Amino acid sequence: SATGKMAASMAHEFNNPIYGIHNVLEKILRRVKLGVNNRRFVKLAIQECDRITGLIRKILDFHSPSPENKERMDVHEAIEDMVLLVQNSFKERNIRVVKEFAVDLPCIEAVPDQFKQVILNLLQNAGEAIPKRGGTVTLITSVLENNVQIQIKDTGAGISKEVMKNIFDPFFSTKVAVKGTGLGLSVSYGIIKKHHGEIMVDSFPGRGTTFTLFLPIKQETPVALPRRA
Repeated sequence: SATGKMAASMAHEFNNPIYGIHNVLEKILRRVKLGVNNRRFVKLAIQECDRITGLIRKILDFHSPSPENKERMDVHEAIEDMVLLVQNSFKERNIRVVKEFAVDLPCIEAVPDQFKQVILNLLQNAGEAIPKRGGTVTLITSVLENNVQIQIKDTGAGISKEVMKNIFDPFFSTKVAVKGTGLGLSVSYGIIKKHHGEIMVDSFPGRGTTFTLFLPIKQETPVALPRRA
């Protein structure tokens, strides 16, 4: 689309000077004798360049997703891989991970990197929603008709109905921290839709949040959710 091309063009324009600044700072760090505080400031500037580069990459990924080279995937193995990435930060914040995995869960057909990105995004969101005193993130898998169902529940602050209306919109974020870009859930939504799946959120302030993924066991059969009574 025209919007996608414009976003990609702008992202590349930003990326070039950031890359140059990053290289200059790296050379200063290697070649110039700096005091402890000045070295710290230069390292901080390099980290901020890396953070901007990461945001640019997210923008490019959002508008130009990777090719759909789907493979048969073990859902539990992919989830375990992503739990490993967050376990240190979860441990520091006293967040416990509970796994309620279905026995003999069928494999799904998915682009591995994209599916793992969705799981990681939801795990990070769950962790960030939990207060400093700690809490629990529960991972549940099951089979619902012809779909694999994955639930990620947290005991965090919950989300209001007003916020939930826009939660999958690009650049919409409930995070007050600077690191929140508002792209994670939107990208996740797009990935799940590309896999003929569905993503739903159920939340209430003070009671935590549950994100539920539905992915077809066979890609040629799009998800058809049962009607709620």
